[in-house]
Amino acid sequence: MSTRVLLSKELLPLLTSFQDGCIEPLRCYYYAWQLSVELPSSCASFKSLSYQWAQSFNTLLEQSNARSEHVLLLIKQYPAMFTPATVDVAASRGHLDILELLHASGMLKCTLDAMNEAATQGHLTVVRFLHDNSLKGCSTRAMNGAARNGHLAIVQLLHDERSEGCTTVAMDSAAANGHLNVVQFLHNERSEGCTTNAMDHAARSGHLDIVQFLHQHRTEGCTTDAMDWALIYGHLNVCEYLQEKRREGCTANALYAAVWEGNLQNVQFLCERRGESYRRDVLEAAVNRGHSSIVKYLEAHWNVNALESLKNTVVACIYRLANN
Repeated sequence: MSTRVLLSKELLPLLTSFQDGCIEPLRCYYYAWQLSVELPSSCASFKSLSYQWAQSFNTLLEQSNARSEHVLLLIKQYPAMFTPATVDVAASRGHLDILELLHASGMLKCTLDAMNEAATQGHLTVVRFLHDNSLKGCSTRAMNGAARNGHLAIVQLLHDERSEGCTTVAMDSAAANGHLNVVQFLHNERSEGCTTNAMDHAARSGHLDIVQFLHQHRTEGCTTDAMDWALIYGHLNVCEYLQEKRREGCTANALYAAVWEGNLQNVQFLCERRGESYRRDVLEAAVNRGHSSIVKYLEAHWNVNALESLKNTVVACIYRLANN
């Protein structure tokens, strides 16, 4: 009789389910959990340690071919595994199924990071679920992060249905990353506005449409960083617009940097459109870097002779020009 029971595919799992220990499919989670709970109590307050475990735990779940079944078993046998950090990471990775199972079991315990990170990563369904079912809510980081990454639908949801709002970081970062639709929404629907970082960083990244929008509709303006960065990163069309429409200009470093990098177009723009006058350090940099085309241009534009102007670098000048 006992042999027949032990050989039964139906009865043996039922009997062993009442025994202590961990079944095979859950061992990987259990061993990882043991490493976490065995940390010295003095380390318990370090948030990064708990999140390292939470990241590992969620990675194991992602690799499982039976995630829902494993989650249900873990909820039953090892509920302590589902710490707020674990739930936060699940939300940040878009694991709606895990959140739904935890909610159904009365174990949906998370922090503000859950909705903040879900919003930042663009998980609209998770943000909606947490909004409807979690008491923790979010902070301004949620809309800031969603705006930074261009998740307009999430920005709209947070604006329409929640009260935390955002900061100037939202429009600044949306502008820097080229999300014109988000910038427009924030401008039209919200009052936080932006800072000079918005146009500065949009110029740096070459987002001319955003530079134009900010110039036409906002009053924060920019700094000399806008044109400096646009020149450095090769966005001459942005420089042309800034030169035509704005008055901040650029710094003296812009011409030196253009010469140093051998960018003749930028040198011509600065000399002809910005009216940069003769500078010995700039001419010397062009000579010593071997940029003969720039040396010749500067000689003609400034009506100078490099050999005469740079007597202490005559040898370098002759050598460089002879080999270009």
